[in-house]
Amino acid sequence: MKILSYLLVYRRFLLIVLTPLLLLPLPLIIKTKEAECAYTLFVVAIFWLTEALPLAVSALLPAFMFPLFGIMGSKQVASAYFKDFHLLLIGVICLATSIEKWNLHKRVALKMVMLVGVNPAWLTLGFMVSCAFLSMWLSNTSAAAMVMPIVEAVAQQIIRAEAEADELEMSCSNGSINPALELDENVGEYENPDWKEKEKQVNGYNNNVGSTVCTIEKENEKGNEQCNCKPSHTADSYIASKLSVSSEISANSIFVPDDEPFLYINWCIFSKQNLPPAEAERKSRKDKYSGIFKVMCLCVAYSATIGGLTTITGTSTNLIFTEHFNSRYPGCQCINFGSWFILSIPIAVIILLLSWLWLQWLFLGFDLKNMFKCGKKKTAREEASSQVIQEEYKKLGPISYPETVTLVLFILMTLLWFTRDPGFIPGWSSLFPKYKSYITDSTAALVIGLLFFIIPAKTLPRTSNGENS
Repeated sequence: MKILSYLLVYRRFLLIVLTPLLLLPLPLIIKTKEAECAYTLFVVAIFWLTEALPLAVSALLPAFMFPLFGIMGSKQVASAYFKDFHLLLIGVICLATSIEKWNLHKRVALKMVMLVGVNPAWLTLGFMVSCAFLSMWLSNTSAAAMVMPIVEAVAQQIIRAEAEADELEMSCSNGSINPALELDENVGEYENPDWKEKEKQVNGYNNNVGSTVCTIEKENEKGNEQCNCKPSHTADSYIASKLSVSSEISANSIFVPDDEPFLYINWCIFSKQNLPPAEAERKSRKDKYSGIFKVMCLCVAYSATIGGLTTITGTSTNLIFTEHFNSRYPGCQCINFGSWFILSIPIAVIILLLSWLWLQWLFLGFDLKNMFKCGKKKTAREEASSQVIQEEYKKLGPISYPETVTLVLFILMTLLWFTRDPGFIPGWSSLFPKYKSYITDSTAALVIGLLFFIIPAKTLPRTSNGENS
């Protein structure tokens, strides 16, 4: 066991050392450039899969292994590490950094969730739409990391509301009296001394249910005379509705004497045999809301990936494909931001909706009645979700000047990407006919990225006379 524990602790070091050594016979025996290239490829692939080294460090291995094996020169390798799409990525990173710094992403996500409502189904859809929208412009990991704190805050608020509801229900099921139904302490002063309460089984009822059955007997000086009063089902149902518990209330526990000026309630209501169904109901409800939390977390991960498919800048795989396509077919130049978006947006919307429906059916059940209910009062959990979302949005305050600038530059960058060469009409790149092929999406991204460094983050303060100080 000690050996296994040592291997587990030093597994990364062992992978880093043993992988090149075990694969070394490949270039030593075959002795061809193809074998040497395959050796480099296998080493990098194993380091990537096992994450023995950070991914970025593993990606740098060909930069020195290819020149050492004589596969490529250092200049050629270095040029392969910096392409046009890297410049595009730099402009997008400037935009993403500004969005994160000024909390514009949080405002967008909270606003979308507030628009769709706090019903579990629509709340999940709101998180998916907002996360997918952010993932269109940011990396998938960044978009998921931005939305998850909001999901966690909503989940914690729902857990708190669930715990309070269970605590209230547990106190009621243990026999405590609802404060709203407690009798006045002085009620005994008005009791008729001829009346006395005794415990006695009632004929015609099942006496083995474990509940306490009480009757009221009338005593006078001459003898005992039982008062066969019928139970008040109206009062019984009223108390049950006030308590809001799942345990049944014994109908024989409430009596309303005709000659008394007040409602006398004998509090003997809960049966021990009725507690397990209440516990089962609470467990079922906890499982349901546990499913809601699972859906919220999974929907963020799914939507971040789906949103990344929509734009070229959404994920690095799109950029890599675009670069390889342009290298393979240099004369085509048919892939740009606009054409990619037009092709991908219908696919992304369909996948997003299908994923939402699948997660709903898998964890919550596809209940159309609850999903499309209108005018129905919100539950305590929905109120808790709505409250925490509104509180988080209020903390942001009114939209600030840096947020406005970031939003304007974001819209401007998107418009420049769409209108550079839309295809059906001449784009703004046609203003430079001699150098039309020189302009790419990275040009617009770098121009907007430069503006983030030029425009000040704060406005100039004004004096009492209204002049800039």
